Amino acid sequence: MPILVPTTGTVIASTWGKSVADALNSLTTLSATPPASPVDGQYWAMSPAAGILWLFRYNATGGTHKWEFAGGSPLIGFDATSGSPASGSWALGSPSLVVARAGIYTGSCVCEASAPSAMRIWMGITSGAAASPFTSQGPTVAASSFVSLVAPERETTVTAGATISATYTASAPGGSVAGRQIRVVPRAVS
Repeated sequence: MPILVPTTGTVIASTWGKSVADALNSLTTLSATPPASPVDGQYWAMSPAAGILWLFRYNATGGTHKWEFAGGSPLIGFDATSGSPASGSWALGSPSLVVARAGIYTGSCVCEASAPSAMRIWMGITSGAAASPFTSQGPTVAASSFVSLVAPERETTVTAGATISATYTASAPGGSVAGRQIRVVPRAVS
């Protein structure tokens, strides 16, 4: 049975012996920018970082960000070093990632928090220069203990070249965060 490209009527494989990956390769353009004159349903692939591939599908009725994410691995930023969150106000921290395309992105973060005395430590993700996060988590850390902080996935809209960073705060001085990781995937880009 042939594999047919619905938008062009082109047969790209005449037998099931050809893999789906091979079929997609013949449909997909790998580049930093999307095709100039896409058609509805067209695929485009980009590599936002070494070893990462994102696949997008064009939706002509998709609003501002018409290239919808169809799959790929997340961008991951990791910082194994220890840092001290500011007390009472959000401060930008590490790690951070730069996204090449304007769009809607989903981000989450995790870290290990410790404290010499009972306090709350929050971590979150923010975009641009804003220190206030679009997602955060802040449980109480008991004295002399470690807690894993996991900020739930949330979406944010960013401009091309935006920096997405971890951000931290605490209810009192002396806390520490380590093993910090952020994960970002697009939902749709322009």
